[in-house]
Amino acid sequence: MEHLLHEDNPDNRGDGSSIHKIIELLQTAPGVQILATSRERLNLRGEHLYSVPPLAFAERATLAQAANAPAVRLFVQSAQRSAADFLLTAENLPLVLRICRLVQGIPLGLELAAAHVEMLTLAEIADEIERSAEFLAVDWHDMPERQRSMRAVFAWSWRLLNASDQHALRQLAIFRGGFTRDAALQVVGAGLPALTGLMRKSLLQRVETEGGERFQIHELLRQFAAEQLYNEPQAEQAVRRQHAT
Repeated sequence: MEHLLHEDNPDNRGDGSSIHKIIELLQTAPGVQILATSRERLNLRGEHLYSVPPLAFAERATLAQAANAPAVRLFVQSAQRSAADFLLTAENLPLVLRICRLVQGIPLGLELAAAHVEMLTLAEIADEIERSAEFLAVDWHDMPERQRSMRAVFAWSWRLLNASDQHALRQLAIFRGGFTRDAALQVVGAGLPALTGLMRKSLLQRVETEGGERFQIHELLRQFAAEQLYNEPQAEQAVRRQHAT
């Protein structure tokens, strides 16, 4: 039961050298087990996958329930680093939950949002996030530059994609609130291989709803991908016409 330790590196993209070294190691020492944290699965037969979910919270939680929710706890702890007197109260609970919803429980998103409580109200923070993911940025010197903003995180992942995956992701950004497999194929021509590729790179999630299976892109990521689509006006207009049809 082998597990892989691997870090994405854009300089090594596509050469497969790291994968070959890992395969050689596991074949030479079959008793070795390697724990991996990776944005993308490595597609090895012995690989066992565990998707790390976002931090949980309930949008209609009571104050007592929210105080124990992982997403809320992280936001409060992070906010207290910027404003030591920050407390979760019945009055600010709806806004804290709104922020959790806007970043969809992503730990880094919660930390970046909480970093602004010193200067902005919770309502202003939520409004800024809703307006643009550009707002979620800090200048922490003890974090890698690619983790100091949500844009930097997305840009890093974007650079790791091949041209085909980039094309599919920016066109799928036309969908708000998710889409079905048939819609992806009919509107933007993204078939099963494209959807599978994006899922395996943690850029697309498959969810079961009462209406059936749907795919979702995290809203902050969708905003970033939509910007890439806007940079190609002719492609954007074509996709919008097909979507409208």
